[in-house]
Amino acid sequence: MTLSDKSVFSLSLLCAVVLSLVLAATGSAYGATETLHNFMGAPSDGSNPYGALIFDSAGNLYGTTEEGGTGACGRGCGTVYKLSPSAGGWTESVIYNFGTGLRGPLYPSGALIADAAGNFYGLAAGGYKGQGAIYKLSPGSGGTWSETTLYSFGAVPGDGNGPTGNLEFDASGNLWGVTVEGGAKKNGTVFELVPSSSDWTEKVVYSFPFVGTSQGSQPSGIIFDNAGNLYGVTTFGGASGVNGAGVVFQLENSGGTWKQVVIHEFSVTGTSLQTPTGGMSLDSTGTILYMTMSRGGHGGGGVVALDLTTKVASELYSSGGSQTIQPYEAMAFDSSGNLYSASYDNNSGTCQCGFVYELSPGASKWTATTLANMNGTNGANPVGGVVIDGSGNLYGATFSGGANRLGVVYEVTP
Repeated sequence: MTLSDKSVFSLSLLCAVVLSLVLAATGSAYGATETLHNFMGAPSDGSNPYGALIFDSAGNLYGTTEEGGTGACGRGCGTVYKLSPSAGGWTESVIYNFGTGLRGPLYPSGALIADAAGNFYGLAAGGYKGQGAIYKLSPGSGGTWSETTLYSFGAVPGDGNGPTGNLEFDASGNLWGVTVEGGAKKNGTVFELVPSSSDWTEKVVYSFPFVGTSQGSQPSGIIFDNAGNLYGVTTFGGASGVNGAGVVFQLENSGGTWKQVVIHEFSVTGTSLQTPTGGMSLDSTGTILYMTMSRGGHGGGGVVALDLTTKVASELYSSGGSQTIQPYEAMAFDSSGNLYSASYDNNSGTCQCGFVYELSPGASKWTATTLANMNGTNGANPVGGVVIDGSGNLYGATFSGGANRLGVVYEVTP
């Protein structure tokens, strides 16, 4: 099965990601992958997991599947699943099936985010107007979970359309995110959801202008720094307008009015890195790192660091070689500052099923190592990067492959 059309809200990027980041040959201390779960599909299980995994305080893993489950959407409307460790391995269970209401959230995508009380928040397609929705899952007694739709996009003129990327909490407990379309000029928004005693209120904080302008268009991700400042990236727009390769921006709050300041415009000429994908992380020094799709418009992307003091962007890793990746979503770090993620695809071998990789800091540039290759049997097309536990084990999910060709959850062990 190819990537579903329902992925448009957080896969609109990935559909355009035909560019690559190149890695060095394998040779790491990490071993082969272990399959923790093969997805079985509707109606008993989810299928086609989509997005990064998340741990709870007890060491359980949670994630989303774009399809499967009991919802009446042909092959199911998607699920949220849980994997619990035990002496004999891992046990998977579906904690929520989407599609219980015709106008509710459908086809969840992207990573979940948790609050201090153990509730999960995520984004999905569907919603009252079919423009996407933000939902909350709350644990109950006996292992049950209940879903609350916090907001359905399209409720007001100029609203966002198609939530994508990641959700973020600010220091006050408000939720922030982006939509790839919609807004006053139809080129995406940054939105805020504010909770009250009985409901959540949505506000479009910023609408991206026409694609021909330099402010960027179609945002793909946001992140807060340690001081609460908001930064983000767009996939298109910038210095070359409609043909631009994206920007890095900051939103500044002045008396309740938010102003966008473009920090960096990616060039479509030369060999510099360009077209950020939305995979953003804050390292231990307070520097924001983000991934790019390409280098000079010809594939071979990399990782860029943004110094939040000087606002200068510098390339940490730029590719070259025979094995390529499509960088997307989450990055994980170990205590030494090494970066881990997964490639959705690659150009090596007959399978081209993707792989897990490591980027290690160097004096001036970073070096890359392939940790494990997907071969179809152990999964294919990993989406959402990886998460890492205290022992250095890496966990992720593949969109397809495995025993039923419906995706797997895998582990890569040192």
